[in-house]
This record gives sequence, C-alpha cells and structure tokens, in this order.
Amino acid sequence: MEYDAVFSSHVKDELQESYDWYEGKQLGLGERFLTIIERAVSTICRHPAAFSIKLNKFREYPVPKFLYVIIYEIVPDKGGVYILHVFNTYLNPKKK
Repeated sequence: MEYDAVFSSHVKDELQESYDWYEGKQLGLGERFLTIIERAVSTICRHPAAFSIKLNKFREYPVPKFLYVIIYEIVPDKGGVYILHVFNTYLNPKKK
C-alpha cells in the first residue's frame, strides 16, 4: 500500500531556503535537490516502515547525494506519512 504525504508548515520554508542556497552555488543545483527530495518522499510513501525510528515515533530517511534527512511519522489511520522536516545535517542537531 502506498501512503500519501502530508507536509508540515515548516517544510515549504525549509525547501525554499535550501533551493535558494543551492541555486546560489550553482545554477540548476537547486532543481536537482528538489528532484532528489521528490524521489525520497516517493520512496518513503512506498516503504514508510523501512526506515529507522530515531526519536519517539519519528523516522529519518537520509537523502541521497545531499546532507539532509527527512523526518517523518507514519499516520496509518489517515493513510499517510507526515513529513515534519527536511533537515540539513550541518545544522545543530538540537534543532531537529
């Protein structure tokens, strides 16, 4: 069963900030970042229980090629996964 993704209000801002930063470093890199994030979310939706629980009920999916993790929770009664953060691992881990 494939789940639907529901995003927290933080995710849009986190993605926009990361996109802008990567585009500032190299034209097209922000688009590549977003494409990899889309693929990662798709993988999470297909196999949500495949990734480790790190804190309480939250799981982390390490994003390939970029130093980010997607922090999410499986919400089976709603048939989805709740994406809490797209977190840059260079940041202070206490901000997770």
